[in-house]
Amino acid sequence: MPEKEKFNILVAGSDEGPKVEISRSLSNLGYAVEQARSGDEVLYNARTTFERATIKRARQLKGPEYFINNVIREALANAKKSHSNYDFSHLDLVILDAKLPELNAVLSTIKENDEYLPVLATGPEDTELASRAVKLGVFNYVNNPKENLNKILTHVKERLTLSVNVGKVTVIKYGGSLFDQDDDNEIPYKNLEVVLECCAGYVNSKKGGLIMTVGGGRLGDIQKRFNAKYHKKVDVLEGYFHKQMRACIELNVRNICDTFNDGGIAQYISPDDFVRVSDELLQKKIVVIPFAPVPIHRRHGISFGDSDVETIATTAFYEAEELIIIKDTDAVYWRDPLFGSQYGETRWMELQRTNQRLRQISAKELLNVDRRGAFDGHPDHLLETNAIKYWLEHAPKLKAIYLVPIAPEKMFIKDSGSFADNSLRLRHVIDGLMEFQPLKEKLSAALNGEGYKITRE
Repeated sequence: MPEKEKFNILVAGSDEGPKVEISRSLSNLGYAVEQARSGDEVLYNARTTFERATIKRARQLKGPEYFINNVIREALANAKKSHSNYDFSHLDLVILDAKLPELNAVLSTIKENDEYLPVLATGPEDTELASRAVKLGVFNYVNNPKENLNKILTHVKERLTLSVNVGKVTVIKYGGSLFDQDDDNEIPYKNLEVVLECCAGYVNSKKGGLIMTVGGGRLGDIQKRFNAKYHKKVDVLEGYFHKQMRACIELNVRNICDTFNDGGIAQYISPDDFVRVSDELLQKKIVVIPFAPVPIHRRHGISFGDSDVETIATTAFYEAEELIIIKDTDAVYWRDPLFGSQYGETRWMELQRTNQRLRQISAKELLNVDRRGAFDGHPDHLLETNAIKYWLEHAPKLKAIYLVPIAPEKMFIKDSGSFADNSLRLRHVIDGLMEFQPLKEKLSAALNGEGYKITRE
């Protein structure tokens, strides 16, 4: 999905006066504006080019008397979802006259096919009508639109912003490999509990706010492999891949929230409900969000399979200066540091003799080195190339990314020497340094702006 130059807004209503005035004001603010006179036109405009052609043909075959909702449902059932739009319509916001006779059909169909498309309803001062519209999924209802034009414009600006200042905030990405480590049969990991304990302590200390994102984890990896293997043979999979990735990430987020909320400190925020995130909320809760806020998602055409880009986009939106990535990687190396680990410690060290752990590295330099660092063999395991480029282009306030390994001990081996205090010493496989820190210490250091980091410059 190519990056948009402007947000697209559809203004719908049978009353020409308010519709024209709202449209003119939005155009003057730099938005691309479309107009519709009926619910039929609203749904037609909200569809992709392919779906519009299917709808047109259905009308020709069934006749003009065919009910609109049946036309839409039949068209969508036969139409291939637009892969390039990632399940989004080309619209970014709809302003809808609540007096439209097809209101129920329009709102239910919009939410069914583009659940994150924000809809603002306008109409007379009618409590019952306003209540019905809100129950059907509009985010707000504005009385007497002609007299309250500024209120409408304020709602639009709020819903289509690309950044929000919520005070001092750090974003944490809980990588998918954390779920894998907790499933390890050899070591009884409880990494999630350690992470949550550290995060809760940080928020309770009032040092700053925390926003958490997650990766797709094992479920996401399975979906990616399945799509890569079959999408050329089974055409329909191409359109549903992003929906499946959304489901994987949503499940991981819900699991984290359920674990967090033993102490009641987590707050799930839907990507279309980003306006709820505030400095006040962040002083009390850890915000857990599955995807980047909808406006930045739509504007920059972010794929639901790119959890790294999602995370960088979230830091850009909330103007965070620091990002912490917790995954199965402790640093950046010239080559894959885990190569040879399957052959035992001695052989592993021999094969890694010429490797080097980079003590300092910038985002631009990161583009030119191996970012594997984990058993999945993915060359971009640490940070996807798209995410690094997004950081440099769209996240100017993000100064550093701190790396926290979910299992620090995996890059260390027991020292063969003897010590006066008979304590167990661990040496790093690559450089032999004795600087082992458990997960809790590593994460606590990162939350305080210390530890291994990748800088912007």
